Amino acid sequence: MSYGTTGGYDDYGQPIPGNLTTIPARIEESYRMVRDQGGQEVSARAVVRMPGDVALENVDKLTLPEGERSIISVRHILGAREVVYTEVYVS
Repeated sequence: MSYGTTGGYDDYGQPIPGNLTTIPARIEESYRMVRDQGGQEVSARAVVRMPGDVALENVDKLTLPEGERSIISVRHILGAREVVYTEVYVS
């Protein structure tokens, strides 16, 4: 799985693609209702779990084996003292 972080914003406020990073991930295809950044309930097509604390924002893009997906929501799952994995819901 690869993800591209935002490299900044252009004059119109649109995100500019940044660096592309490839990491191992577990992809679970299943429809779920999750809250987006605005607090609205939306349907996510899959959840992607990555080990550790991965710094992603809702404007970043994930590239999965079946193609590019938009991020709906990002959650950091905590263990005893640190982030164990990052859970990303995608459309």
